[in-house]
Amino acid sequence: MSFALFSLVLSAQAEVVPGKARYLSAADKLLSLMQGKGQSEMPRQSDPTVAPLFAVLSDVKGTFGEEPVEAKDMGDLFDVCGKSNEIATRYAMAGIERLKPLAGDIPRMTIELRKLQEESAVLYQDELVGFQAFAVTCAAQQVAPMNTRLTSLKPEELTTVRRAGAMQMRTGVFQMIAGGLMSEADTRLKLENRLKMLTALADNIDSLASVLPENMRSILAQSGLAGAKTVDPALKSANDKIVEGVVKHRECVGICAL
Repeated sequence: MSFALFSLVLSAQAEVVPGKARYLSAADKLLSLMQGKGQSEMPRQSDPTVAPLFAVLSDVKGTFGEEPVEAKDMGDLFDVCGKSNEIATRYAMAGIERLKPLAGDIPRMTIELRKLQEESAVLYQDELVGFQAFAVTCAAQQVAPMNTRLTSLKPEELTTVRRAGAMQMRTGVFQMIAGGLMSEADTRLKLENRLKMLTALADNIDSLASVLPENMRSILAQSGLAGAKTVDPALKSANDKIVEGVVKHRECVGICAL
């Protein structure tokens, strides 16, 4: 999901998200440790020298505080969430330099890139899950202020850029929930990591589902119901809460209605 694109949607002056400086400092330190590292050489959460950085970068409450993010805070929200997304992308794409010889062969490059991302998703699952769960909260934090802003616009103010940004957010939320539900049965991922991601989705499902039209929510509900038949008992409560959230009837306004 492109947080930079959404920064074009709102033009209000930002106030500081409580933990922004702390978060960005930790993020920059971790990014510096990633420089020049191969696929098997990236910083690990289990390393006691960098574990404190991961603790900061997965700390939702310490970063955002207790109060919902308002429109005036969106600039800082994009800064924090964009940095988190950058780190997650670095892990997911670790080792991409090995694909440089395939630059002229797009079909093969596409296949090999998918393999690389799958390998990294398993290899760095302990690191990635914290950023993925954080991204869920980032998306949920955007919904209310985005909807407030969009519903206040006159028709002529709903520009192509604003419409594209809102639709991209809607697609990103759908893919985020779908990916979480699909991961339930992926035994390459530790049960604790699958639970962490599903719990983040379940805790934020009302906000996330509010941006999705009925046809998207129906697809997710079917996926969740199908998964519930075979899901590990430890995941069932979160799965059921996600399904309940996407089937709940709600008015389709703002991002949902575009």
